[in-house]
Amino acid sequence: MAILLLLLALMTVGCGGPERVVYRGGTQHFPLLHDRLLRYQERTGGNTREFTLLFRYAGGRSIRVYQGIYEGIEPDRCNFLSRDSLVTLETPYPLTNSNYLPAYRQLWVDENAAPGDSWIDEDTATETTFSGFEDVTVPAGRYSRCYKTVTTVVPGFADSLRARRDRDEVPGRDYERLMANGKLVIVRWFAPGVGLVKEQLGSEDRARELIEIVQPGRGEDYRPPAPEVNPQDEQQ
Repeated sequence: MAILLLLLALMTVGCGGPERVVYRGGTQHFPLLHDRLLRYQERTGGNTREFTLLFRYAGGRSIRVYQGIYEGIEPDRCNFLSRDSLVTLETPYPLTNSNYLPAYRQLWVDENAAPGDSWIDEDTATETTFSGFEDVTVPAGRYSRCYKTVTTVVPGFADSLRARRDRDEVPGRDYERLMANGKLVIVRWFAPGVGLVKEQLGSEDRARELIEIVQPGRGEDYRPPAPEVNPQDEQQ
C-alpha cells in the first residue's frame, strides 16, 4: 500500500508538458516545502557530527508526499506523508518494528490532538503521546511553544521479539539491536513555522538538534477547485 501510494503520487508529477505545481505540505509545527534544507548536529556521548535533511516534493494533492534526503547520517532517505492536520513518517528502517514490511509508517504530528492525547502505530509497535507545548533551546536558537511528543514501545514488544527469535525469524544481531531500541524513549520538539528542532533518543547524551535553516524551500497552497455552478440553478 505504501509503495502504491508513492507511485501514484509520483505519477501526478508527470514527465514533460506544463511545468508542475509544487504544493506546500505539512502543518504549522512541521512545514514541508520543496528544496527546504535543514542542518542538524547529532550528539552521542562526547562525539558530535553534522548532517543535513533536504525535502523534495514527490507529488500528490490531498495526500502530499515529500522525500527526505539525508547526508551525513544513516539511513539516507525516507518519506513524509502530509494530509490535513497529520504528518506521517514512512521509512524502511524503523528503530523498532513488529513485522517485516516494505515500509513502516509512524504518525509524527497531529495538529488536532489535545495535550495528553496518544496514538499507537502498529507498523512500528510504538505509542506516541502529545505532551503539550514547551520552549526549547538548540544551536539554531530558542523556540517557544514547541509541539512535544514522547514515543515509547508498546507493552509486549519484547515478548513478541523473543518469540520471533525462537522461530528463527530474527537474526541474532538484529535481535540485540531491536531489543535495545525497544527500551528507548524518544522525545521530539517541533517549532512553529520551523519543524523538527530537537530529537532526543533515550537521554540527553544522544540528541539531534537543529543548527540552521540553510534553505527555506518553496511551495504553493493547494486549494480544491470550486464546484461548478449550473446557470439554471442560479435562476431558480
